[in-house]
Amino acid sequence: MRKFLSRILWHLRRLWGGDAPPPPMGHNRPPRRRAAKVEPAPFEFHFREAILNRLDDYFFYIQRMRRSDRDAFALYSRLGAHILPAGGAVVDAVLHPWWKTNRPGFGCVATMTPSTEKAIYPQFLYFHKYERPPADMQPLGGGDIYKVTAYWDEKNISKFKNAHPAPTEFGIAIMNDGTVQVLKMRFTTYLNVKPRHGGRSFHIPRHDWGFEEFFKRWSKEHGENVEEYLVKMFIYAANLFVSSNSSMVRIVASKKKLAAAFSVDILRVPFFFKDRDDRVAGKRIFHIVRAHERQTTGGNTLVRTHFRGMREFTWNGYGIRITVPGVHGINLSEFDVGAWDDEEAEKMDPGQFVGVAPMADQLNAHTQDRRYAREWRRRPRPAKV
Repeated sequence: MRKFLSRILWHLRRLWGGDAPPPPMGHNRPPRRRAAKVEPAPFEFHFREAILNRLDDYFFYIQRMRRSDRDAFALYSRLGAHILPAGGAVVDAVLHPWWKTNRPGFGCVATMTPSTEKAIYPQFLYFHKYERPPADMQPLGGGDIYKVTAYWDEKNISKFKNAHPAPTEFGIAIMNDGTVQVLKMRFTTYLNVKPRHGGRSFHIPRHDWGFEEFFKRWSKEHGENVEEYLVKMFIYAANLFVSSNSSMVRIVASKKKLAAAFSVDILRVPFFFKDRDDRVAGKRIFHIVRAHERQTTGGNTLVRTHFRGMREFTWNGYGIRITVPGVHGINLSEFDVGAWDDEEAEKMDPGQFVGVAPMADQLNAHTQDRRYAREWRRRPRPAKV
C-alpha cells in the first residue's frame, strides 16, 4: 500500500511541474544488521538450571566447612564464595597482570569439580593475605605473604562420604615484580624410639621445614615437583579469582543465613530471573539502560547509562541480591587489608584488631551501601609500581 501511494504522489508532483525522480518500487531501506552472537564468558552462568544444580552442592559443602575451618566459614558463609560454572575455566599458566598492582586481602572460588572413584578434587580454593605471618611459615624479606588452602570434601563418591572435610594449607609469596614463590612450612613429626634394654617405646617430636607428605604425593600424581606444582595451584586460584570478579554484576544467593556468589551477563539478568517467586506488577528486574536521547517538550535531553529495577527478590527459594561493585557498594576484590596471626596479635593491643566474623558482617554491609562506595573510591591509593 505504501508503494502504491508513493507512486501516486510522484505522478501528482509531475503534473504540478515537479522534476523529482520516481520512488523506487523496491524496498530501499538498508538491511538491518543482526547483532553478533556473544558467547557467554566462562565464569558467568548462561542457564538457570546450571546455577541451581551448583547451589545445592555449594550449600552442602559450605555447611560442613563450619567444623573443619571456622575462620573460612565465618567469612565466606556471610560474603559468599564465588561459584564457577561446571567444567571449569581455562586460565593462563602465568599470574594475571592485575596482581602486579592489586593484592587482595582474601578470595575464594568454589570449583566443585566432580570427583571419581580414583581421584578426588578440592571443592574450594581460597587464600588470605598476612600482614604479620605465623611463626610456622618461612620468613621472607619482601613481597606479600599469602596462606593458600585447598579444601577437600566429597558427597557423591561412596568411599569418601564418611570422610571428614580436610583443608590443606601452604604458603606463597608474591614479589614486587609479580613472581610467585612457594614458602616452606614448619611441621612436626614424631620419631618412635624403642629402648635398647626393653620397656615401653616413646615418641620424640622433631620440627622440620619443608612440605607435608600430602603435597608431595599430590604433585607426584601430576608428575611435577612439589614447589612448582604448588605455585601452579595458586596461580590457577588467583586467575580464577580475577576472572570471577571481572563481571559487571555480583549476585549473592542466600539461604538459611548462608551466602553464595556468582555472575551472570548483565544483559541476561532480566531473562535469567524472570521466574522469580515474588513478582510485583509494574516492577522490572534489575537491568541496564543504555545512553539515549529523551524527547521532552523543552527539547531533547541526553540520558546517561544507568541501572534500574529490583535488586532484591526471592527466586526458587533463594534470597537474591544484585549489586554492581563500586556503584552500590565497595568492591571486595579491592579490599587489601592483611591479617595477623593469633599469636602475633596477642602481643599487641586487642583493641586494634577485629575478628573474622565481625569483619565479614561489616564488609557485607559495605557492599550494599552507596556511601561506602563513594568513600572507598576517594581513599588514597599507593603508587603503582
